[in-house]
Amino acid sequence: MFNHMAPHSANFYDPLQAPAENIRKFSNSIADEHRRIYAAMVDKVDESVGLVVEALAKRGLLANSIIIFKSDNGGAPDGYDLNYGSNWPLRGVKNTLWEGGTRVASCIWSPLIQNRVSRDLMHAQDWLPTLYEAAGGEVSDLNGIDGVSLWKTLTLGSPSPRTSMLYNIDGPYNNSAIRDGPWKLIQGKSPTYDLGAGEWDYWHGQSGEENGNSSKLIPQITSSKAGKALIKSGFRLNASSMAQMQMDAKVLCNRHQDDVIPCVPAQAPCLFHVDDDPCELWNVADKEQETVKRLLNMITELNKTALPPMSRLRHSEAFPRNWGNVWTTWEDDFDARIAEEMSSNSKIITNNVMLLYAMIVLVLVFCRMYV
Repeated sequence: MFNHMAPHSANFYDPLQAPAENIRKFSNSIADEHRRIYAAMVDKVDESVGLVVEALAKRGLLANSIIIFKSDNGGAPDGYDLNYGSNWPLRGVKNTLWEGGTRVASCIWSPLIQNRVSRDLMHAQDWLPTLYEAAGGEVSDLNGIDGVSLWKTLTLGSPSPRTSMLYNIDGPYNNSAIRDGPWKLIQGKSPTYDLGAGEWDYWHGQSGEENGNSSKLIPQITSSKAGKALIKSGFRLNASSMAQMQMDAKVLCNRHQDDVIPCVPAQAPCLFHVDDDPCELWNVADKEQETVKRLLNMITELNKTALPPMSRLRHSEAFPRNWGNVWTTWEDDFDARIAEEMSSNSKIITNNVMLLYAMIVLVLVFCRMYV
């Protein structure tokens, strides 16, 4: 697993930053300076992924590889601290339970799976059993896990075995969201209330379509380091198929934002049919009160299984100032440092003993000479 640190949420003490040569690539295509920097950060990630794919190709591993590229949450858009991302057309931002904060794109490449765009429901906890089955394991051996395997969904096109999903239950904010089938319920204040009374619970950022059709970028994709590595390994890149997949991956709201049934989850639970309304424009809680009750009961039952939070102990030894101003696995480093100090101290003690022994011998020899 290879975790890229950028692009990530930026603020005044850690702003967006990228090498100048990558920023210059977008000087003619992106007018906004900050968006150019953001694009350059993504470009550096592209380069890194290319190096990984190239390394797999050189070692002849691509034919039996599964490469997963995914995000952990929605982006922080323009105006959110010093960020310039976009979740358009989805609602909400990072740190919210709206689709814009929780629904992320995931690209899986492998000659072992179907070449298509999938809208099957999947939760992060499903990766373990999915990859375990892909590697030849029996998922039934994984006792007591919450995840389900989607390997047959990815390889055979079978319907996803996941039909429901808990987004989160947050006690301090009385904030929770759950999905069951096409229905999603969300209620309570979102953590972004800390950033301005829930102002990030709406639609933010640019669509990206002002820069033209994404299919124009296909030649750059096929000529990239990753594209060249795939072609060199014998994999055919079909431009028309790639363009079709780009079209299929688009999220369409199917409704105009002016045509909205309002939702204020801090005042009352909201309900959306996210298959038909992924942008969460139509709150149908009043029309589907039985569904609202059922989903609220599901949250209540799940909350009964919650364990008390672990206490957070403050260890002054963990402070970055003790480790070269870096947050680190300090306990491992601490044990290693103690062992090193003990070893160093034992050497000092041994050297001191040997020095004392030598001095005693010299004194005895000196006394013997003058007795």
